[in-house]
Amino acid sequence: MPSALATQLAASASLNASLLQDRTSKKRQTASYLFTGRDADAHDLDSIHAVAATAFTQLCALSPIFHSKTIRRGQDGSSLDVDFEQSLFSDAAKDMDRTLQTREVNANLDRTINAFLAFLGPWLLEVPTSKVLEWLVRRFRINEFNIDAVLALFLPYHESPHFIKMLSILHIPPTSIFAFLLPYKAAAKSLPKSALVKEMVSNVGIARFTAELLPAAVKGGYSHRTLLAFHAATVHDYLSGLPKMDDGILAFILPALLDPVQGAHKDADVSLCSYALLCVLSQKVRLKSAAIIAIVGTMAAQVRKGQGKSGVSTAQFVKAAVAVCSSQDEVPEFPLGVGQACPKMQGFQDEICARLKLSGVEKFILPLVRSLRNQLCDSHVSSLFSSIINHTETPLTVTRCITSVLVRLATASAEDENELSESIGAAARSLLGLVHQRHFELLRDIADEAVVSTDVGESNKEKDDKKEHKKRTNELLASFSLSHPLAQSTDVNEVVVASTDTSKDVRIDAVHKLYAILREGQAEHHISSSDMASIQSALLGRVYDPHQGVLQALYASPDLFLSTTMPITSPQKLLDSIISQLQPTAPTRAVLKAHIAFLAGPFSKAYPELGDVVQRDVLFPFLLASKAKFKTARSVWEAIEKSAFQSGWLGGCLEAWSRTSLLDGDNGREDTEEDIEKICEVNMGVVDMIAENILASSDIAQDIESLLPKLQASMPHGRALAYLVCRALLKRSSGNQRITFASQILHAMRINTLEDTGDELSQEELLGDHEITMKATIKPGGRGTSRALQASILVLISNLASPLNFSGSWLLVLPPDLLSGSGESDVSQQYVPLMQNIYILACSSASAPPTQVSTLLLQTLFLNLRESSLAFLLGVLLSASSAVDRVRTHALLHILAFLRGHSETGVDFQTVLPSLMAVLLDSRTDKRDRALLFECISLLSSATEKKHVYGLDTIYGQASSDLQYLDTKDLAIYVEAMVACRDQVVQDAYYLKVFHQRHLEEANTNHLSDLCTEESEAWPVFLATLHTYFQSNANRDARTLLASTLEQRLFTSLDLERRSEICILLLRTSAQGGEALLAAKNLLGKLLKDPLLIIYLLTVLQPSQADAGTPVGKKAKLDRQPQTVESHDLQELTILAEVLGTTDIPGSIDLVSHLLETLGKVIRSEVSGTFNTNYVCQMLTTAIERSADQITMDSSGTNLAPNTPGFTDNPQTFNAALLLMANLARLSPDSVLHNVMSIFTFMGSNVFHRDDSYSFRVVQSTINNIVPVMVSALRDKFSKGLELYLGSREFLRIFTDAFHHVPRHRRQKSVLGPQEFLAPLCMLLVDKVANRAVRQSVEEAQTTLSLPMALLRHFPYPVQVFVLCEVIRECLRLTSRLSGPSDDPVTFLDYIRDEEHSTSSTSVLKRRVQVLLLFASGTLVPVADERQLPLVESSSTKDLISLLVSLATTQVENDDLVTITSAAQVAIARVTNVISAGEFLSAVEVMLQSVEPQVNIGALSILSERIPLITESVRSEYKATMIQIIGHINEVISRLSAGTLAEAALAALKAIASTYSPGEEVALKETLPHILKAMRSRASVTTALAVLPCYIHALGPRMIPYFKEIVEECRLILRENLEDQSHFASTGEPALAVLRGLLTSFPAFYGPVEAKGVVKLYIEYSSTFATPSNPLTTLMKALAKRAAPDVLLRILYELWPNVSKEQTKEDVNGLIGYFTILKQTLKSVPRPEVVEQLRQISKVFMEAFDVKMSYGFTEGESHVISAFIELVVKLNESTFRPLFRRLHDWAFVDHHSGNIERKITFCRIYTALLDYFKALMNPYMLTLLRSLTEVLQSFVCSTAPYSSLDATLWSGVMQILSKSFTNDNGVIWREDNISAILPHLISQLPTATRLPMPTATLVSISTQTHKQLLTTSLVSLVTLLPAGASDALKKFNLSLLMHTRSEDARLRVFALECATEVWKVEGAKLIGFVAETATFVAECAEDENDSVVREAHKLKDAVESVAGSIHGL
Repeated sequence: MPSALATQLAASASLNASLLQDRTSKKRQTASYLFTGRDADAHDLDSIHAVAATAFTQLCALSPIFHSKTIRRGQDGSSLDVDFEQSLFSDAAKDMDRTLQTREVNANLDRTINAFLAFLGPWLLEVPTSKVLEWLVRRFRINEFNIDAVLALFLPYHESPHFIKMLSILHIPPTSIFAFLLPYKAAAKSLPKSALVKEMVSNVGIARFTAELLPAAVKGGYSHRTLLAFHAATVHDYLSGLPKMDDGILAFILPALLDPVQGAHKDADVSLCSYALLCVLSQKVRLKSAAIIAIVGTMAAQVRKGQGKSGVSTAQFVKAAVAVCSSQDEVPEFPLGVGQACPKMQGFQDEICARLKLSGVEKFILPLVRSLRNQLCDSHVSSLFSSIINHTETPLTVTRCITSVLVRLATASAEDENELSESIGAAARSLLGLVHQRHFELLRDIADEAVVSTDVGESNKEKDDKKEHKKRTNELLASFSLSHPLAQSTDVNEVVVASTDTSKDVRIDAVHKLYAILREGQAEHHISSSDMASIQSALLGRVYDPHQGVLQALYASPDLFLSTTMPITSPQKLLDSIISQLQPTAPTRAVLKAHIAFLAGPFSKAYPELGDVVQRDVLFPFLLASKAKFKTARSVWEAIEKSAFQSGWLGGCLEAWSRTSLLDGDNGREDTEEDIEKICEVNMGVVDMIAENILASSDIAQDIESLLPKLQASMPHGRALAYLVCRALLKRSSGNQRITFASQILHAMRINTLEDTGDELSQEELLGDHEITMKATIKPGGRGTSRALQASILVLISNLASPLNFSGSWLLVLPPDLLSGSGESDVSQQYVPLMQNIYILACSSASAPPTQVSTLLLQTLFLNLRESSLAFLLGVLLSASSAVDRVRTHALLHILAFLRGHSETGVDFQTVLPSLMAVLLDSRTDKRDRALLFECISLLSSATEKKHVYGLDTIYGQASSDLQYLDTKDLAIYVEAMVACRDQVVQDAYYLKVFHQRHLEEANTNHLSDLCTEESEAWPVFLATLHTYFQSNANRDARTLLASTLEQRLFTSLDLERRSEICILLLRTSAQGGEALLAAKNLLGKLLKDPLLIIYLLTVLQPSQADAGTPVGKKAKLDRQPQTVESHDLQELTILAEVLGTTDIPGSIDLVSHLLETLGKVIRSEVSGTFNTNYVCQMLTTAIERSADQITMDSSGTNLAPNTPGFTDNPQTFNAALLLMANLARLSPDSVLHNVMSIFTFMGSNVFHRDDSYSFRVVQSTINNIVPVMVSALRDKFSKGLELYLGSREFLRIFTDAFHHVPRHRRQKSVLGPQEFLAPLCMLLVDKVANRAVRQSVEEAQTTLSLPMALLRHFPYPVQVFVLCEVIRECLRLTSRLSGPSDDPVTFLDYIRDEEHSTSSTSVLKRRVQVLLLFASGTLVPVADERQLPLVESSSTKDLISLLVSLATTQVENDDLVTITSAAQVAIARVTNVISAGEFLSAVEVMLQSVEPQVNIGALSILSERIPLITESVRSEYKATMIQIIGHINEVISRLSAGTLAEAALAALKAIASTYSPGEEVALKETLPHILKAMRSRASVTTALAVLPCYIHALGPRMIPYFKEIVEECRLILRENLEDQSHFASTGEPALAVLRGLLTSFPAFYGPVEAKGVVKLYIEYSSTFATPSNPLTTLMKALAKRAAPDVLLRILYELWPNVSKEQTKEDVNGLIGYFTILKQTLKSVPRPEVVEQLRQISKVFMEAFDVKMSYGFTEGESHVISAFIELVVKLNESTFRPLFRRLHDWAFVDHHSGNIERKITFCRIYTALLDYFKALMNPYMLTLLRSLTEVLQSFVCSTAPYSSLDATLWSGVMQILSKSFTNDNGVIWREDNISAILPHLISQLPTATRLPMPTATLVSISTQTHKQLLTTSLVSLVTLLPAGASDALKKFNLSLLMHTRSEDARLRVFALECATEVWKVEGAKLIGFVAETATFVAECAEDENDSVVREAHKLKDAVESVAGSIHGL
């Protein structure tokens, strides 16, 4: 037996060998930063080095630091000598292997690599950096040896892909602090910041490493933005996330935050980052004072150093310092260095003051103040102290601390005689002066504390002397009180200080003492200037004292007070100071009385020149006595009584108080009710007296100027008194003065709108004094009082009479601002604006209905104005001010009311008519106001007898004399005419001018009648004058006057004879040439506008030669032949022709005819001499064109065709003649038609041979004018359409035949009308090439047809469609003629050309139809937006499609028409592919209206193909068309449920629904009932079913009403397919798709009925189809997932009884289907639902398990068990255990005839549970252990032969035990339980050899034999036994080997096999039983059975493999 050592060595060697074998068998993968594993192997070190060297050069270009030889490195910033290029990238480095180097070399290499990696930080994302890192990884293996440096480089980029790449190759040990990165390395994911922060919180090492990255980078000079942002974010989150911070964390985190601040860097962001983190740290932990001092000191030093550079600003430092200190305990004092640095920072004072409102700011300021207490001599420090003291938001604690420090410094300097101490004390006292002014009480308390602290230690006698203590305190305060230099006298200083004391008694005593000092000083003359200055300042300051006692003491010696203070002030300034204490807020009554008494008494006596000012500005606001302020007013009047003002406003006012005795009596009595009437009487008397004094004043203007501003005073008593005084002034003044007062007062009142007073006050009350004064007495500040006062003044103003000798005009145009005061000296002109102001205010009431005041004002105003009201209102309307705009309608209504009221008075108001018309023409007058104006105008012409005229010679002032008056009749006619045009003027005011021009300009031609008579003596004189002044040397002015007279009126008023004489005279005078020629031609051009006159002149001046070609007798004779002028040179005619050819002449047929006649005579005339007629002919031709251009009427009956061109050979004449004929063709079409051939002949013979542009433009113009004439004639002769085509066919053939002979660049395309002639023209052109095109391919034919196609495409798209419609109609006519010759329809192309006589007419016509269809289908091209183009004769694309469909669906009666219908179908396809989607839809909609089924079928087929191609936007735009199409389809399927048309309709619906657009749902929904009807009919069920899935998607919830019907129909269809499976593919699958769609969209609507039907159907299908191939399987899975779980479970439970009964033994597929559904349902049902229905479900399973015994349900048992497992998954321990117990009892306890089958079923169930749940099912083995052992025992005890059922049961038990052993982890199968089951297993060896093979196996059980099952169980059992269970192991081994001695050789062989397997697997546990095993081996080796011997040798080998050789044992 080998020793234990040998055994251990063998085991160790074996383990090492396997490890070595594993390492050598796998190739080590190359680590790479840039490449993947396979790619990395492809790149060797040389190539990587070359790339890295180049990349290093690029890095050096990016940053020079990589060239550095010395760098700063380490925590202390020490220098390090490096050479990156030599150390890392040289050739020597390429061959270096760091694993072979010494420790020192590696240490230097690490320092170099770490430094280099640190400098790569800013450039990590650059391409060169990646290449360099790849080299460092491959050569120096930094991913293994420099992990800290690599992570320091990559950690700031922790969320980038670069970090993931590097992390994937890092060799991080599991024990490293970076081990938390290993999961991210394995998952190849980036490190989130939250995860890093979490690790920092839990791992101090990671926190320290992360926090020190930035400080180290700052010291090393390699910090960058990414690192800074990373540091700020992570450390901030780390500090925020720490639950508690101890000293250990603070030990590294505080230096990490302070070090960047201390560094000598220039990046302010680094410092600001540390500032922010320090603020966060201070909020997190309570720092010690030393730490706070260190933080603030470091920050201050850094800011002071970087001041003026790009460092941290002072504002940022102050904010950070306050934030750090505010959350900590207060530091006693900052070091002196910090204190000195702060004030010297730029803007430190301003920043401190700006932050004083921050909470906790005192914790920074107080230590700073204490540190600066001995630096007060420094200006920065003293300024800082001063700023803090003076700031209003300084915290009280800061002020107290500063004051305390200053007081101690001031008192200490008094005791210390050191010069520095004295200067500090002086500065402290100066600052304490500021404290004395702002915080006196605080200073007193601190001074008192200072005195108390000084007294401590002195004698008790001094301590107890309170009087002395108070005196010392006051002395101390006195030294702090004033900021100005102290007085020389200590006594004066004490008194001056006392005058500012907070105690009134002290201040009173101080004032008395000051006066005593003054009196004493005046007597002895020894007061110094400094003492006097202090006294003067103190006395003036007491004027502002709020206490009456101090003021009484101050004013007790008024003379002394005035004499003392006047040297430093003036009386006016003193008065202003006192007024500021009285207004705008009144002081207390006593204070007021003190001031008033002083001002009214001594002050006014001393300065009488200011007495009026005192009365007006001081006393006036307090003079009005009211109920509430009566005592105050009485006290004021008492003061006035003592002063006794004799002049000014208050002169004599005391008499009113004296009369009522209100000043008598006890003034000190408490509030007593005074007689309101007496008070009112007093106020009335005072007001009257003030008003009289103002009126009697020598300077009224000054008094009024002082009074008026008081109307807007803020003090109500003064404001009410001012109104009362103004009112009194208006009542007491008169005449012009009153009007001036009223204007000024109204302007000062500043009233924009009039509000009601709130009380019903009558006019008498408003005009009276008592009521108004009483309201002011009771409540002077009330709004009602103010309104009443204003209303009373306004009523008074409105009642003002006009000034004496009023000469102003009421129609005065007001200034721009009506409410501005009038400064005009003419008072009469002030009255009008004043009244208009009142009117505007009265009409500008703030409320919608007029207020009482408004009504009263208007009533008073109109009563005052009386008859002048109308003129006044007109003046308001004519005003140019914008303020009038809002009352214009009111004024018009008042004018209308006035005129209506005076309509029967006999007053003639025609004088106002000009004003009314001016208002009409005003742009501000709207339509409503113009209508009102016409109402007023209509009232001017009443039938009442007029007695006098309104405003005669006065209404418009001096301009009234310019008026022209009409009598009554003329006025009535004029007004009636104006009223007649009312509607036009109301709409447009400027029509009034047109009216007057028409009405008043009736020509008075009587003045010109003398010149028109034959006996006139003036006419010869006029002609002579005209002849004289139209000579060349005549007077130009006279000539101009005569020409102007003739132009304007004279010439047009003469008859034809007189006008012709003037023209002939001008022509003859112009023949002289020179200046007369130009003047005469100019005048003639203006006069010759009458065609008759021109004709007359032409007749007179044309040549007299007769036409040689015309008989003389045929010439028409005139009744009055004008005298022919004989002229050999035609000069006069030339001038006339020039005038006519250069000016605009009227258009007239007669004129053109005579011009043509004259032209002909000139051409035929034989003029002697050198005179050239070409110029005359050209001018006449131009004149003819000008006149013809002006003719617009039809003149077809006139013969104007000239025949003159043939008589000249001038090319210009040819062109001119052609242009003339072109122009005349419009005027005389008949002449052109009769001569058209001669015209074209002439054109062809003379022009076509000249190929120049101008000639062809002439031809073009001729054609453009002549051809339309011909077209017009054809239109008149033939109606539109086919008749016109036939009538013009021969004419058009002329053009089409010649079309190819015209050069392409000379062709005309738009001469004929395209609507009438383009269609026949295109058809003729197509017909010319029909014979050739019909034999060609489509592409070649299109080339042949290019000419007509190009011609048609030249025109707009609508024209093209119209022409193509006409072409298709012709095709229909030709087809009809071919199909039915008897009908003989009229066609356009029915002629036979010369070359076609040999061909049959049928072939010719068919050929033409085919080519026309080819032309029609290939011409159209897509357009951008055809909807914007108007249709031509309502021909649209839908008409074209309809015509094509009609042609394509023509009934074919012979084979000749098949090619035509085929061509038509091709044409439809081509056209529909070209036209737009909108046109296509419209065409389909029209086609569906057809009653022809074939048309409908074709339309629906095209629609089905094309509708998916339409875009959503177009579909939405044509939504209405789509709805109509769906409606037509609905009609079709409502009529037909089967047939081709119905199927086409359903297919179209499918296409529509699959691409539906919002808005079509309602229309689609209406088709659903008919689709269901088609489904029921079963004829078109396939197509109908295909529609429904699209409908489900399109209609959504609209399908719900038809849900049940659809489901039921689909179920019936599927049931029918079950009986006849041949149609399943066509109907069954679509039905399933419908059901699935409904289930997906509406799972909630699958109720019990629907779901039950589908489930039953599935079960039925399962009976027919195998479960895997069941077509309903997918539907059932979806149903299980989406249907209501409780419903489906209930349905399955209810179906179970029927399912279990309906199935037969031969057919159990239905049960399989049932449990397949149940399994899916249980998988989808929530756990609570399963638990709730567990009782019913378990019942189903229990009954299903029994089915096996009834029907032999072995093939379906796996489905039941699988479903049962899904049930168990949903259960927990508490719910499963009862079920398991019930199942156990069902199998092992209940006595049943098929008990063994139940046990088999249970074994299979439990085996499946073990396979699924593994060890979770082992605890239930304790329940089964007894039952299983009983089963095993029954096999041992049984002597009968075993059946197949027995074998199956035994296999099931073995399988359970084996799987339980395998899945157990020592929890259940402990030694005790193993010992219990072990004998039973060993005893099964004989059974295993005798059991037959089972007839059925479970799917989950493997195909192991009985021996294999038992062997596996035994091996598993031994595996569970621990090595220390020697007893159990020995028992097992011995029991097993004992079976080798059995008589049965099979048993011996099996026992040896089992023992061999156990020793092979667990031989180490049985090594102690080698000896006994060897005995049995030896026995068996000698057995007579060869099989036993072989197995014995196998066992021996197994034992020896574990224990060594057993030979000899």
